[in-house]
Amino acid sequence: MGNSHDLRDGFLHFCQKEQLSATLQKHFFRQDNLWLIEVAISLDDSSLVFEASQRGDVFPHLYRNLKYGELIYSRQFELFADFEVSYPPE
Repeated sequence: MGNSHDLRDGFLHFCQKEQLSATLQKHFFRQDNLWLIEVAISLDDSSLVFEASQRGDVFPHLYRNLKYGELIYSRQFELFADFEVSYPPE
């Protein structure tokens, strides 16, 4: 499960809300069919590991598949050149 980076690295890459804009700029510029998801995973879950990136920022990584019940929000969106996010009408 996951994108090519997840499959290569062996875990699901997550970011926290305050990291979202920078993550979109770095990894998803000019991509379409993007989905924003929010998950609820216990911090006590040993499969969830906070690890430093090459720049020293700490990101959550999940070393297992995401369980259906952990997904609490999902929505498709478009990312514009200025990294503003637009959601389709519901």
